[in-house]
Amino acid sequence: MNLNGSDGSLTDVLYTVKEVKCILKLQSDKSVYRLIQRGYLKCCSAIRHKLISRESLEAFIKSTTR
Repeated sequence: MNLNGSDGSLTDVLYTVKEVKCILKLQSDKSVYRLIQRGYLKCCSAIRHKLISRESLEAFIKSTTR
């Protein structure tokens, strides 16, 4: 999973909770859900599963990196 490159495919634009967990190296899916609940990550929940946009993930990483 590369946050920088994009070939226009949907998988480069949206990430599942499990993918975000791996990218951020978190212990559990629950940690990602907490970040969503607290407003640190924005997600699309129009379908059954929550999807986090690449832009939201990049903004979160930038805001927490010094």
